[in-house]
Amino acid sequence: MRDQEDYGTDELVHLPTVADVGDEKLLLIPSVARYGDRWYLFSLNSYAMSEVTQKLGAVNVGFCFFTDLPFSDMLARPADESNSAMQSLPKIRYEGDGFSTPEEAVTEYLNGLKNADVKQMLRAFAWETLADRCDPDAYLAYMRVFYPLRYPLPKFDTFSAQIDMHYLRGQQIAYIYRSFVQYLLPENYLVDHESAKGSGIIGILKDEELDTLIQYFNDHERVKVDALHQLDHIRFITPDQATGGSFSDVTPEFYAGQTVLYGADEVRDMVAVADIGEEHVLVAPVVARYGDRWYLVDLNSVTRLLMKLDMNYLNDYLIGFTYGPDIHLPGQP
Repeated sequence: MRDQEDYGTDELVHLPTVADVGDEKLLLIPSVARYGDRWYLFSLNSYAMSEVTQKLGAVNVGFCFFTDLPFSDMLARPADESNSAMQSLPKIRYEGDGFSTPEEAVTEYLNGLKNADVKQMLRAFAWETLADRCDPDAYLAYMRVFYPLRYPLPKFDTFSAQIDMHYLRGQQIAYIYRSFVQYLLPENYLVDHESAKGSGIIGILKDEELDTLIQYFNDHERVKVDALHQLDHIRFITPDQATGGSFSDVTPEFYAGQTVLYGADEVRDMVAVADIGEEHVLVAPVVARYGDRWYLVDLNSVTRLLMKLDMNYLNDYLIGFTYGPDIHLPGQP
């Protein structure tokens, strides 16, 4: 009931679902939501799925395989008309046409922030191209370790490429979301509740503090979004300028590995700064060249990691963009 109220659904149910895959059983228990007379998948991470996987000692993921589920005699449900309806949906392409220079790709991202247009920000990225070009065999040979959060799946068909692409999209969107939440948070709450700048966390709130915070968001969210439209004076500095020379220590071998990771012809770190009134915005993404076109491929770069060592508030909630009056970089006003 709490989830139903929080997310504005008319009805929210858990729907245990089992299918046969050879001698094994595929299990998922998603939350399914009704809005009006239409039903949608709401979340694959339901409370019921967590309970089942915890008891069985399995990892709670989108679906699980088991050999010992007692559902062999269940009647299969026939496919309905929705399958044919899905076939008629237009094919969606997520990336744009790319850019002639790396600076143009980063500028497009920042212009999307200026326009409060997430779609424009995401069009600066390679999605399909990255999923198609990354080489999992070469990457595994370089890294000598299997790390599922970064490792691209083998290219057995278009399904694996789609999973790679949408996982990457989710990761980059999460970076942007966290930075935007931090941008909206009132500075005094961070100080009063001893929350680190950039943490995106405000401690346990008393009733009156909670009411005040809700009112703050209601009163200021529009103002903060409108302030983004003032973003201007986009300029670029070198990674060495941004890190006090530390970037020079990054080895060519490392960037050879980065090129393999992204399946690119060339990879660079970029650092861009812009102004919003008297305050500054900073982004430090990885950009990649495919043929003669440049795209963003990752908002979390080595340059940003090196900067984090000197700017202790530059944590994971500020990967999408860093905002504030206290961004002081070499050669910048």
